[in-house]
Amino acid sequence: MSTHNAVWISMTCLLALLLGVHGQSTAVHADLADPGPFSAGWQMVTIPRPNGQTFTSQLYYPATTAGNGTPYDGSGAPYPAVTFGHGFMVPPKFYRSTLEHLASHGYLVVVPESYLTFLFPSHQGFGEDFRYSLDFLESENANPASWLFGQVDTAHFGMAGHSMGGGSSILAAAADSRVRALITLAAAETIPSAIAQMPNISAPVRLITGDQDGIVNWQNNTQAMYNAGRPPRQLLLILGGCHCGFLDSNIPFCDSGSLPRSEQLEITRREMVTFFDLYLKPDSGLWREVWGPEQADDPQVALQSDPGIDPSPASYAGLGAGPGV
Repeated sequence: MSTHNAVWISMTCLLALLLGVHGQSTAVHADLADPGPFSAGWQMVTIPRPNGQTFTSQLYYPATTAGNGTPYDGSGAPYPAVTFGHGFMVPPKFYRSTLEHLASHGYLVVVPESYLTFLFPSHQGFGEDFRYSLDFLESENANPASWLFGQVDTAHFGMAGHSMGGGSSILAAAADSRVRALITLAAAETIPSAIAQMPNISAPVRLITGDQDGIVNWQNNTQAMYNAGRPPRQLLLILGGCHCGFLDSNIPFCDSGSLPRSEQLEITRREMVTFFDLYLKPDSGLWREVWGPEQADDPQVALQSDPGIDPSPASYAGLGAGPGV
């Protein structure tokens, strides 16, 4: 057993005990699909690569008012931070509602615009830009001349991405021990293989996809990633969800599903904030919402869940894995 898994299992058991032997939790949480306490601002930043090149990124942040370049709200700082990778030739603006949602819940979100217009993009290079984005945040947090000085919780970094960006985030997380939680949306297989890199990820992973995805087959991609990964891991299958349902609006050659886009996005935002809050805030009160029976209550989501512990004895029954797909 690895040191990481041993420590994680010990913390898991401690959380179970804190929740009570009958699996009861008195914590009450607002619906995390609703906007958080902050407005969401965003601005463009330039991020350096070690070879002297740079790339542009959008940076979303908690703000006093919503919009481009609006005043930063540091009342909740330091904030955890995540990177988000766009899909193949999908401009980041198509994910704006989700990115703003994360910022409203107290996250800094870096969204690289690199490899956006490449017909044959480098998945490895795209993933490396996610890691350089974390380097940028660490540097700015330590720079007295930066508005981010002392504002970044550098001990709690996460990664996320859609389609190509999801696969590239797997490559990045497998190579970067700073990543404390990973979420993918309809992640696509990459070159080199994201599936092959799944066992090298030490952070908790939540793989979200739709069962009516007409672009990236979920069985061949997300299911294979889940099977190859190690716990703690989850696969959330949105029933009626499609590939482009993770976007704010369609682009050319999009697919469609039976679930309305607004409902797919609502589920996605709730599940992203819940998982990130648990591991990046961290909010142990969300343990049951992630690993307990509450996670299996949504009729629009089919769940595969492997927390990496044996929920026995019966006193831990409420903390076990949900039903498989």
